[in-house]
Amino acid sequence: MVIRTRLDVGGSTYVDYRNLEVVRAVSDNTTSSFFNVILDSPYGRHKNDFTVGNDVQISADKDATPTTMIFRGIVDNIGFEGEGLNQKVELRGRDYSARLADNTIEPVVYTNTEIGSIVRDLIKNNTTDIGSVNVNTVGTQLKRIAFNQISLMEGVKQLADLSNYSFYVDTGLDLHFEPIGSISSNQTFHSGNITSMLFDKTREGMANKIWVYGDRYLAGFKERINVGSPDVGGTLGSVFTLTYKPHNVKPEILGSIRPGGIYELNVSTPSGTTWLVNFHDRQLIFPSGTTYGYYLPPSGGSIVVTYERDVPIVKYGENRNSIAAFGPKTLIINDKSIKDPNTAVSILNNKLAQTDPFNNIQLNLDGWFTFSP
Repeated sequence: MVIRTRLDVGGSTYVDYRNLEVVRAVSDNTTSSFFNVILDSPYGRHKNDFTVGNDVQISADKDATPTTMIFRGIVDNIGFEGEGLNQKVELRGRDYSARLADNTIEPVVYTNTEIGSIVRDLIKNNTTDIGSVNVNTVGTQLKRIAFNQISLMEGVKQLADLSNYSFYVDTGLDLHFEPIGSISSNQTFHSGNITSMLFDKTREGMANKIWVYGDRYLAGFKERINVGSPDVGGTLGSVFTLTYKPHNVKPEILGSIRPGGIYELNVSTPSGTTWLVNFHDRQLIFPSGTTYGYYLPPSGGSIVVTYERDVPIVKYGENRNSIAAFGPKTLIINDKSIKDPNTAVSILNNKLAQTDPFNNIQLNLDGWFTFSP
């Protein structure tokens, strides 16, 4: 058996390579497939032939002219090495999933949108090299999900986690977004082609105590302040401390909302201002002096303050049966692209479905097989 290979870089075919390595991989850590090739370059034969970013196509077949493309990617690194007449050039690079890793998503929010539609839209709007014909319709609508300058790879990975899908870019430069385990390789392994096999179970990759930390969001809050003997803040007049740091404050006194402002935003307080808010110290301040439209809430009355407070998105879940059987295994997810609690819950539930040890199989094969991870 002879494996014949073909290397095309930047549209030209090269045959003078000493070594050619291709590794095709996908993983939870968004690993890209990659290649490494070493070519002879006596007298600087290839000194001007390659450029970072060149398209790379590698084909291979058994006992035949190579026509089956097993890798397509991009040159990331060009290295020259040699002594005397023994000179060589080494090319290294990744497959076209590199485009997903190197492009960021422009700020966007999706509301009540199906996951597959979101993936197709992200690909369309954030890269020009990759297609989305093979992005499956998941059938699950997300109430809300936001992306803000994270990599396209991270965004698609988050959507894959939400739907228990996997993804990769094929040699035709099209993104596949498919249910995990749904596509058959159409290859059968048996005693006739397996030279050795390792099968085991492992806790690696599983988790049964899971924390999901997202971004923060604003939630409405209302509190009532009873006016008795308020704290006196010197020349500032009456000062009341709120429970949380307030956003978009609306104090209501005797049924009316009065004009206000932000403490120390201006050198002097504008005329007519009846209250100020000090965000960091959680204070509602009624400045003294008639210049400011001085107003002191009547003693014995109350102030109803409506505002928004900053709430962190934190979700936790565990599988007690898994903890009892296999011991605790904690996973912490920190993802600022999670902008609402519903998305965090979806990610948590997906991870909680993977709380048992995984089955691993490793085969050494005799023969030539072409399939995708």
